[in-house]
Amino acid sequence: MKKVERIKRTEFDNGLILLTEEIPWAEKASLVVGVRVGLVDEDDKTSGATHFNEHMLFKSNQYYSAEEIARRLEYGGSQISAVTDCAKISFCIYSFPEELTEAIEIIYRAATNFSYNHKEFCKERGVILTEIQQSIENLQEYSGDFFLSTLFKETPLRREILGTEESIKRMTRDDLAMFKKKFFIANNMIIAVSGKFDGRKLRSELKKTFAQIEPGERVNRSLAIELTNSYQQKFELCPGLKQVYLTIGFKVPSLNCLDSYKLRLLGFILGGGMSSRIFKKLRQDKGIGYELGAGYDNHEVGSSICVFVDGFDPKKFIEVRDIIFGEFRDLRINLVSEEELQGAKNSLKSRHFDSLMEIPTRTMCILEKEFNQIPYDFRKFSQYIQKITRNEILETARKYLTDQFTLTALVPEDFKTSVC
Repeated sequence: MKKVERIKRTEFDNGLILLTEEIPWAEKASLVVGVRVGLVDEDDKTSGATHFNEHMLFKSNQYYSAEEIARRLEYGGSQISAVTDCAKISFCIYSFPEELTEAIEIIYRAATNFSYNHKEFCKERGVILTEIQQSIENLQEYSGDFFLSTLFKETPLRREILGTEESIKRMTRDDLAMFKKKFFIANNMIIAVSGKFDGRKLRSELKKTFAQIEPGERVNRSLAIELTNSYQQKFELCPGLKQVYLTIGFKVPSLNCLDSYKLRLLGFILGGGMSSRIFKKLRQDKGIGYELGAGYDNHEVGSSICVFVDGFDPKKFIEVRDIIFGEFRDLRINLVSEEELQGAKNSLKSRHFDSLMEIPTRTMCILEKEFNQIPYDFRKFSQYIQKITRNEILETARKYLTDQFTLTALVPEDFKTSVC
């Protein structure tokens, strides 16, 4: 396999940042436009505005109808997608090199459109309200959101990316346009491109489009989230529910901290697969839990490590909780075996390798490294993981898997929380 060229960084006069990585073996190119805006920039009134704008990106504008945008991109072999995170919105085009020029022009028009069609706006509002309702009815998703809002209470991360039913119903087209204009400015954008493309043509097209966007005054974020954990338990009694959905976890550092690699490995040892501790102790040995696992989750401005067990008999609550606590305690006291450590390393490295073979995923890694100012090269993930020792896992468990945990659970109405 030919060597992958290093990542090149270009900053245009208007403050727009371009990151490119040419991959000789690739057949297509992935281009991601990232805008530094998310739920951390919202308040109660604008809750869900970033996600709503994401939904409206590929709707009609003065140059193309929504149908034309979809047809011109998809009939040319391009795939389009968009996602809203806690601190950014990203929209991606995955296309053949010869289609990239037209794709850039189309997404430029989408990014600079601040006048939404009234009928499309109303229809998309209905779609989002349905999405909110589905997130409530999906107990696994709702349980995860319940945990995060409890863990990060009194911080921006307590809010939902989707917004609330009230905020979405109240939001107008003018509200969305004003919010978008505030953040969709050149010096608040990063474009990442990876795969097979002509660098000169790419820069030429960007100079005619995104490099023409006016810069503006960037919103000064105050995103320092206190990572000190404190003991808290929170139960939600759910009418009609017959099982328990349990999550136990902690606030931990984000990806710009070297501990993030140790935490990922620790999370995998706890519940990353069928050979993990939680799976063996609960599912394999006890037959408890329909969906269960553990892991390190990055939320950009704050992260978490948690264990979840979704769907089990309420009578087994104490047993399940104590098994999880027992694994926390064992990891704080005893060294993991060399076999267990290397096995977890191999699994993580294999999964990361597979993800980097997918060009769109790789492009997102490039974007996130710049956005979050991550000092570590994602392409050297295997090297970082392989260097972690048994003693470092022990130290990490002692540092983070403490008695100052957050426990949340969705439980039946007749569940006796007093005995917990």
